[in-house]
Amino acid sequence: RYDAVYGLSLAVMYSVMSISITFFNKAVLSYYKFNYSQMLTLGQVLFSLAFLIILKKWKYIEYPEWSNKLAFQVAPLSFFFLSMVVTGLVSLSVVNIPMFNALRRVATLMVIVGEYFLLGKKTAVDETLSVAVMTGGALVAGAGDIQFDLFGYLLSFVSCACTAAYLIYISRVTRVTGLNTFGLMFYNNVISLPVLIILTYILEYDGLVQYEGYGDIGFQLCFFGSSVAALLLNYLIFMCSKVNSPLTTSITGQLKTIVTTLVGLVAFQDVDPNPTFLFGLFLSTLASVWYSVIKYNQMKQRTRAENKK
Repeated sequence: RYDAVYGLSLAVMYSVMSISITFFNKAVLSYYKFNYSQMLTLGQVLFSLAFLIILKKWKYIEYPEWSNKLAFQVAPLSFFFLSMVVTGLVSLSVVNIPMFNALRRVATLMVIVGEYFLLGKKTAVDETLSVAVMTGGALVAGAGDIQFDLFGYLLSFVSCACTAAYLIYISRVTRVTGLNTFGLMFYNNVISLPVLIILTYILEYDGLVQYEGYGDIGFQLCFFGSSVAALLLNYLIFMCSKVNSPLTTSITGQLKTIVTTLVGLVAFQDVDPNPTFLFGLFLSTLASVWYSVIKYNQMKQRTRAENKK
C-alpha cells in the first residue's frame, strides 16, 4: 500500500510540475516574444547541471563520476530528451495551449505501441480504447482549430514520438547502467549541453543579441521559473518511470491538461473556442478521466490481491 501511495504522490507532483512548466514556457515564448527555444532549453540544462554539481559537492546527493562507457549508454536517452524538449517548445510557441495539450495526448498511444513492440507488454483493451478516444478527440479539436499551424502540428507529433521513446528508454537505461536518478540527470545534462550550445549559436545568436526584454522582471521570473520547473520535472519523470510504468507516467502528464486546457482557454489570446474545437477538447479530456478511473480500479484490485496473500 505504501508503494501505491508513493507512486501516486510522485504522479501528482509530476502533474503539478508539468502544468507549471507549460505556462512558464508559454509566457516566455509567446507573451514576452522570446522565440528562442534552444536558449530556453540551454538555460534549463545549465540550471539543472549546476544544481546537481552543488548538491553533490555538499554531499546531499550521490552519483558516479564521469565515465565514457556510461555516457555512451546514456547518449540515446539524451537524444530523445533534446528532441522532445526542443520540438515541444517550438510547437508551443505557435500552437495554443489547449490544442498543444490535445496533440500531446498522442504520446500516450505511442507509448502503448512502443511498450508492445519493444518491451513485449500488452495493454488492457479498455485502457487502449480510452487512449484511442483521447487521440480521436485531439484530431477532432485539430479539425476545428481556426488557427491551424501545420508546422506546429508536425512538431507536436515529432515531440510526442520522442516523449514516448524517452519514457520507454528510461527504464532500459536504468537497468543497463545502474545509475540512480541523479546520475541519469547528470549524464543527460552533460551530454545535451554541447549540442545545445552549438544549436543556440548557429540558429539564435543574432536574435539573442537583439532581444530587448532581458530587463523585464516578469520575463526574468518566468525564465527562472521555467528552469526550476524543468529541473523538478526531469527528476519526477525519472522517479515516476522507476516506480510507475512508462504508460502511467505518460497518462498522468495528460491528466494535468484538464487544468491547463481550462486556464489556457482564457489566459492567452490565441484561442478561437468554436463548437468543433471545444467538442474535441471535451472528448479528449473525458477519455483522460475514463483512463484514470480504469487505473484506479486496477490499483484497488492489486491492493486486494496483495492483502489476501
